[in-house]
Amino acid sequence: MSTTSGLHQIGIRYDPVEDRAILRLGSRDKSEWRLTMTRRFVRLLWNGLTGALDHHSEIRTDLAHKTREAMLAMQHQAVVQTEDFNQPFAEDTTDLTSNTGPQLVVGANVRPLPDSRTEVRFRTAGGMDIAFTVDRGRLHAFCHLLVQCAVSAEWNLPLAVGDAATTAPSDTNIH
Repeated sequence: MSTTSGLHQIGIRYDPVEDRAILRLGSRDKSEWRLTMTRRFVRLLWNGLTGALDHHSEIRTDLAHKTREAMLAMQHQAVVQTEDFNQPFAEDTTDLTSNTGPQLVVGANVRPLPDSRTEVRFRTAGGMDIAFTVDRGRLHAFCHLLVQCAVSAEWNLPLAVGDAATTAPSDTNIH
């Protein structure tokens, strides 16, 4: 089992040759994991990620569903506006998947923690487990990167945080 020593960076880009999303996870101790995710897997993962966002949203549960969705979308946009998506991925890391190449993710568990953080655990086809925790802001950023990757891949997935009608498209490119 591998667990990051503290997530430092997340990067996602689309690989058109394999039609997969390439996820790079960098830890504070300069370790890096490269993982691939299929369109089908991203679609399945999305429900867990948005469930965790909703769990930690601090939006009153007694509000109408549409109101909650709109408020979550506004929260998402506010957080995404504060993130720096232009910072290049650190190159001084030790790629722990360099001997095998990027590992195909075949399973995941997304678990909201009591302290407003979320644990994300990936299982690869090669039997590797990679787990990391993210705060609410990093979770919003991760979701944003997944949406942008799916858009650039032209996967036509219904990925939106909250009510899609209240979110504005971003100019961030992931490839």
